[in-house]
Amino acid sequence: MRLNLCLTRLGACMSRRQADDLIKQGAIAVNDQAVREPGLQVVPHEDTLHLRGALLHWDMPPLVYWMLHKPRGKLVSRQGEGNKATIFALPCLRRIRFPLFYVGRLDYHSEGLLLLTNDGELAHRLCHPSFEVKKTYHVLLAQRLSPAQEESARQGELLEDGKVHYFQLRRQQRVFLGKSYGFWYVVDVKEGRNRLLRRVFAALGVKVIRLQRIAYSGLRLPDGLLPAKYRQLTAAEIVHLKKTAGLMEGHQH
Repeated sequence: MRLNLCLTRLGACMSRRQADDLIKQGAIAVNDQAVREPGLQVVPHEDTLHLRGALLHWDMPPLVYWMLHKPRGKLVSRQGEGNKATIFALPCLRRIRFPLFYVGRLDYHSEGLLLLTNDGELAHRLCHPSFEVKKTYHVLLAQRLSPAQEESARQGELLEDGKVHYFQLRRQQRVFLGKSYGFWYVVDVKEGRNRLLRRVFAALGVKVIRLQRIAYSGLRLPDGLLPAKYRQLTAAEIVHLKKTAGLMEGHQH
């Protein structure tokens, strides 16, 4: 097996590009010898690998592809912040003993579909801007947008850190919220910039009450998947994601 591919399978890094960087930096030793050739062939369970002195174990877990319904009030991170727990503290994930990568992020107060996998190459590609993977959200706003506000959002010129090149939205039903009404919108974007939707609506002067991701690359959050629960992706869903990421024939760019 090529060394760079091996490192991604062992969970040492997220992509072969990151593995290549580690190898070229001299961070990897094979049989106690530092190596700098990403294409070096290694023999599983026979050769010994070290990453910056730490032994990498050969008990590679099978590749898994999961869909999590992230609840509100959890960080999508390996590290907690103060009293804020991460998704990996959820009962369904707490006992997972192998590395899992999350595909894209949802902020602490957001909820909905989050893909998890230990297939580092797939996770890396699905997050990369060049693949323009579409994400769909349900967003509950405190007020109805005017036609001018909707057009400003679609034009994508509201943020200081650059133009939003794809921002589609349409209004759904009106919802009663105790003493006030709110308005649901369906929003499609093709990038994963930090807190993108919240910043766009803040620039319009509109408060986001609730934000839920309902689809990622065409995979939809099932009605029966409750918050804080996950399910395995089907074989057809995995093939779809790999085609989207250019890892199989029929690349859906």
